Formats: sequence, structure tokens, C-alpha cells
Amino acid sequence: MKFFDISRPFFHTPVYPGDPIPGQTWISHAVGKGSYNLSCLSGCVHTATHADAPLHVFSEGRSIDQLPLDPFYGKCVVISACGILTEEWVDQAVAGGENRILLRGSGRGFLSKTAACRLAEKGVVLIGTDASSIGTGDDEYQAHVSLLSRGIGVLEGLDLSEVPDGEYLLCAFPIKLDGAEGAPVRAVLIQNEEILT
Repeated sequence: MKFFDISRPFFHTPVYPGDPIPGQTWISHAVGKGSYNLSCLSGCVHTATHADAPLHVFSEGRSIDQLPLDPFYGKCVVISACGILTEEWVDQAVAGGENRILLRGSGRGFLSKTAACRLAEKGVVLIGTDASSIGTGDDEYQAHVSLLSRGIGVLEGLDLSEVPDGEYLLCAFPIKLDGAEGAPVRAVLIQNEEILT
């Protein structure tokens, strides 16, 4: 069994343009018996590796704590893909049995609106990318809408640099931030033939 930590560090990952820089403020330091190190965190919930909830794009959408956990755990496939991916790409690259897909594109793999819709038609329950956003350009918002309106899990900011294409077991539960539109995730891939059969 082999584990791949596909999460990026919260404090040292470049943020999406316009998002606040994450920080850590020390409240107290352990200086002797009976004392503790204690710190406070700040930053956007979309920093580094994270999951999006429908509330990210819909004012009445479900928050991250209201989402089912099923999409964030189970068999997945890592696929190399760069550029803005189209409906035609989906038809060529996705056979139809893959329920969770992670795009390995060195931060340059994005979905168009039509690709997002096609993935939904194929029964995908989660899509992830090593880019900071699942969509880009004019399609960025629409890609999110197409996925989140259909209950498809969205993971962004993955680190797939050390992961070969192939099948894995994904475990990527978002932190239970009640009422939030997204949350940081500690995402892990497990490679084990017995698990995948």
C-alpha cells in the first residue's frame, strides 16, 4: 500500500489573485511546565487544497458542512490534461465508469462549461484539479455552476506532481466549517490493487 499526500501547504501556496494571504499569529508560547503553544489562523477557505460548496456560486446553495461525504471518498482516476478541456476531450478521455476524476495538468488543466456538463452526464461525482480553479477565463464561473448545481464535488489546488496517471483510492474530506462556502482539505491517494478491485 502506498500513500500520496496530494495536499498543498496552507501557508506557502500562492493564493488566487485577490484572495488574502494566509497567516498564523502566535497567541502564546510554551516556555515551561504547564504552558502551551497556541496559534490563530487567518486566510481564505479557498487557499491551497480545498473543496468548493454550492454556496460558493449560489446565494441559497448548500454550505460545505451540508454536503454528503460520499463524493470525497472512493475510487478515482488521475488523468494528465492541460489547457481548456472541451466536451470532445471528455468523450475521448472518460469512458464513463470513472466516478471521480483528478486532472493532472501542472496547474494548467481547466474545464469549459460544456466539458463540465458532459462529465455530469457521464455520472462523475467529483472532479479535482491541480490548478487553483476548475475553470478559467470566460468559463470559470460557468464551470463551477455546471458542476455545483448538479451536486458534483469540486477539489482545487491539488498537488499531483508526484502521482502517475492511473487508478487510486481517494480520501479528501473537507473540514466541517459550518456555514462556509468551501473548506481546506487534506487530500490523500492510496495505491493498492486489492482496494481497487
